[in-house]
Amino acid sequence: VDAMDASGRWYEVHITQVKNVDPDTDEEDDDSLDDAPGRGCRHVRVDFSRYGGHAEWIDVESDRLATAGRFTLGKSDEPPDSPAKPVQTPVTTDTKNKAQAQAQAQTKKAVQDTAESNAKVCTMPGYGACGLQNLGNTCYMNSGLECISYFPLLRSYLLSGEYKTTGDLNKDNPLGTEGRLLEEFVDLLRFMWSAKAGEKSPTRLRHLIAKLKPDVFAGADQQDAQELLSYVLDALMEDSNRVRKKPYVEGLEDNWVKKMRLPRVGEEAWRRERRRSRSIVTDVITGQTLSTTTCPICNYASQKFDIFNLLSVPLPTVADVMFKCFIIRRANAFNTPW
Repeated sequence: VDAMDASGRWYEVHITQVKNVDPDTDEEDDDSLDDAPGRGCRHVRVDFSRYGGHAEWIDVESDRLATAGRFTLGKSDEPPDSPAKPVQTPVTTDTKNKAQAQAQAQTKKAVQDTAESNAKVCTMPGYGACGLQNLGNTCYMNSGLECISYFPLLRSYLLSGEYKTTGDLNKDNPLGTEGRLLEEFVDLLRFMWSAKAGEKSPTRLRHLIAKLKPDVFAGADQQDAQELLSYVLDALMEDSNRVRKKPYVEGLEDNWVKKMRLPRVGEEAWRRERRRSRSIVTDVITGQTLSTTTCPICNYASQKFDIFNLLSVPLPTVADVMFKCFIIRRANAFNTPW
């Protein structure tokens, strides 16, 4: 099982003894693992000695116990202090001393390695509680990748592998990355939401992004997180685009836009955009903004719907300034009468 010691770290340990306590009489009954379960509260004895701790009794109903592999890495079948099988050699005093010293060194190193690896194990009982290690000045990249990982619909789509079964993976798109960024991001996402570790080094994805966009992300300098976020979302959209051959789509004419109501104009603009882009990113993370341009001389106004997946909101410099924002999921004649 996985058990938490007194310091709050998780380790994979064996149950050595089971104890049943009657809540009415407070009598203890020590049973072996093969005995039938008794009545009352059950406690189990686990041994942390190979990790530098000691044996403890833990209530089975507490949050300190979990299924093996839930919060730890590695296998319990192979303890860290198990030395290799010795070779048959003539036994002398010097050979025996060297063998004992070597075994002690191996045991010490194995315990240290196990403690270091388990120190990074996720101690929070929830999926997705996995941070990304900073590879120099890559905190901007880590924050952007973690934001994308918390889009529920996008995450469930990628982790389910539906993009492979439905044929959405587009490796022939010249505007994409031949599917490499999508598949590499899915591997990272799958580890982050496996609840096995508390942190992960995104080395491979970092090298891939630097290779795909070397003029911006190849160096070790700090970059803009929004720029990284925009690039990754666009790449994911192109790698999962179901439109294999994009048609040429003309823009809306100003005369037609002036005659029609805005909901109808928005629907037509969105329909034309969907002719070139049909992906999971377009379905769940893309919207439209209405921009109006007015000539200061003749007062001629031109309106246009633009596609966006990120919105830049300016932060006020005065503390008492407040903004009121309206978010409309789908415009129609009822919620957008103008």
